[in-house]
Amino acid sequence: MNSFRPPDNVDTRVGYDSESVASDGGDAPLDGGAGSLAIEVLNRRLHDQQFYTRSLIESSIDALMTTDTKGIIVDVNQQMVDLTGRTRDELIGAPCRNFFTDPARADAAIARVLTQDRINDFELTVRSLDGTETVMSYNAATLRDRERMVRGVFAAARDVTESKRLERALVERNLKLEQAKIARAEYVARAKVDLLTPLRAVVESSEALRTGVDGALSEAQQQRVDVICSDSKHLQSLLSDLIGMSKVETGLVDFDFQDVDVCGLLAASATAVDQSGEPKISMTVDVSDGVGLFPVDASNVQQILAVMLSNATVASTGGDVKVSARIVDLSAVGEFDGTRPHWSFPIPPSDYKEFLEIRVADHGVGLSVEDLPTVFRPLRHGESNSSWKSIGNGIGLAMVKLLVELQDGTLGVQGALGEGATFAVWLPRRALETPAAAEAPVPTVSSTAESSESEAHGPLQADGRTGDALLEHASQELITAANRDSDVDLQGLGEDVASVIEPSETSVALVVEDDEKSAKLVRLLLEAEGFRVIAAQSGEVALELARRTPINLITLDVQLPGMDGWKFLVKLHDSPELASIPVVVIAGLADMSMALNRGASAVLEKPLRRADLQHSLTLLELRPDPAHTRCILVVDDDLATIDQVYSYLEQPAYRVQSASTGAEAINNALTLKPDLVLINLMMEELAGFKIVRALQEHAATKHIPVLAMSSGQLTNEEQDTIDSDPGQPVVAMKKPDFNREALLAEIKRAFD
Repeated sequence: MNSFRPPDNVDTRVGYDSESVASDGGDAPLDGGAGSLAIEVLNRRLHDQQFYTRSLIESSIDALMTTDTKGIIVDVNQQMVDLTGRTRDELIGAPCRNFFTDPARADAAIARVLTQDRINDFELTVRSLDGTETVMSYNAATLRDRERMVRGVFAAARDVTESKRLERALVERNLKLEQAKIARAEYVARAKVDLLTPLRAVVESSEALRTGVDGALSEAQQQRVDVICSDSKHLQSLLSDLIGMSKVETGLVDFDFQDVDVCGLLAASATAVDQSGEPKISMTVDVSDGVGLFPVDASNVQQILAVMLSNATVASTGGDVKVSARIVDLSAVGEFDGTRPHWSFPIPPSDYKEFLEIRVADHGVGLSVEDLPTVFRPLRHGESNSSWKSIGNGIGLAMVKLLVELQDGTLGVQGALGEGATFAVWLPRRALETPAAAEAPVPTVSSTAESSESEAHGPLQADGRTGDALLEHASQELITAANRDSDVDLQGLGEDVASVIEPSETSVALVVEDDEKSAKLVRLLLEAEGFRVIAAQSGEVALELARRTPINLITLDVQLPGMDGWKFLVKLHDSPELASIPVVVIAGLADMSMALNRGASAVLEKPLRRADLQHSLTLLELRPDPAHTRCILVVDDDLATIDQVYSYLEQPAYRVQSASTGAEAINNALTLKPDLVLINLMMEELAGFKIVRALQEHAATKHIPVLAMSSGQLTNEEQDTIDSDPGQPVVAMKKPDFNREALLAEIKRAFD
């Protein structure tokens, strides 16, 4: 453990002045021996306190480091020494940026702390003396002295290399699972053709034989053909259901949630069920008041009801089958009325508070207690203890379970032998997206435009071979711009922007797309949203550009030469410097689910629509807000006043920063470039007047409007002081009149 070592120019020993040290009993000075003993005791206590403090620092499991405001290391603990492989003397006095793989990112971290007072979970990679690289997660805050002046930065770092490795392994495993899911979906699609097509021919041929199309059959032949016909139809139905269930299991099901009249939906489903069997049953629909319209996928709910109502009809021994619906809150999900045993699946975690409950109840043979947990398993014929045997394939209820769970709902069953059964599903009330009323529809490409453009640049077809599916909903201006040879060079533009040293206030988007026309279309859409766009035709080039250029957004086409989009996402999230960049994947329908699981921030379906892009940018907080957020710098040594201003000026209209000293105020004004400075003139030692003069004299701040607060009417001399520069408007308001309305009015007047 290192002992505490104060700066060389500081003497920590306690001095002795015999005239200032008095004995306990009076005012007489201590003699030399007693005074030396007292000084020795004080020095020992100081040494013990310093040793205790240093012990706490060295006991931390995190690597600790303090720097000055320029990033020069002032102190470290032993964990930091071990992490870097350098001695304490080698670290202290050196720029902290020297020990990271990305010095510019380290500088940015220091700057962010000085600007924002703190940062959390900021990842940097430390390179030790032997070349070992360790990914660290930093939490840092500013260090202030007794006058609240910023003196440096205190940073604590924890090794997250292992967690990053596990995260990458999880990403890769999920990628393999998604790829397997896609492969399964493709296999199911092929199986539907390879199995059902010849089986359909068998069914048709056997049916022709059975009906005597090719001549009369003997009695024995007729019996055999009847069996073939019956079993082949059953097999065809079973395979169709299994293939349908396999598709649902992959999760590649499109839901179209719309507000639907629940009563009408239940009545239509009940009418569609075959009730021609024996014994005769009646079917009733009961929808509680207040249900009305509910956001569901009507076709999927009808599929669910078809299974539940058919099963109830078959199981019923007479009486009626009742289908009911009502609205329940989260606490009632999975609950049943009455004393019969029941089984419900747990509701998946979500923010939904209200659910549509649909129940189908019959008065049939019922279910045993042992059957309740297993009734939704597929192909369970022969396992049931109940006297009812379904005439179906044993797939229906399993399909219902999958469909309900894919919609973030749950289901359950209640029943007992001889007492009938009640099946129930609960579907959440979800918020439906409402299209922007003010946005005009985007025109599609006209045939005339296509023919005229195709003569010079080839046909614009959404066939997937040239990537021009993106063009389907583009405006004619975008089509023309995307087709002609514009001044945008995919590779050259990326390199030009990457070479810019001075950062721009404009957000930068990286378009990763190998098709030139599609890349230009995305560029035009992003430029319309205020982005500066660079482009890359491969994942390798995109990674290099992202490392060299500050990027705010990446749009990604997954079908790329060489490194495809999936590998690019893994590489991106594996890099601490790049993992935080939001990625919008532009993909076909089959890849959309996979993209979200791969870590994409958003997925847009081809063909790309401007409204969809704008919606995603808004969700990612990357689309400029029409109302400009005003930055207000509040300068006051009264914390209560600062808190009051924070409560008055609400986001997103205002962003409030504060300073309590003159130096801090000037530094924040230079760094933040606020839209207005709100200052208390009556700070200690008239610091408010001095700050106003300093702001007026500095070229970078003299244009900023100043709103000054005073406890009373300003004298002529004070008014002349703050009005000394006619180029900087200063408005004074009395602090006793300070309230929300008055402040907002003065701020509005200052901006006007």
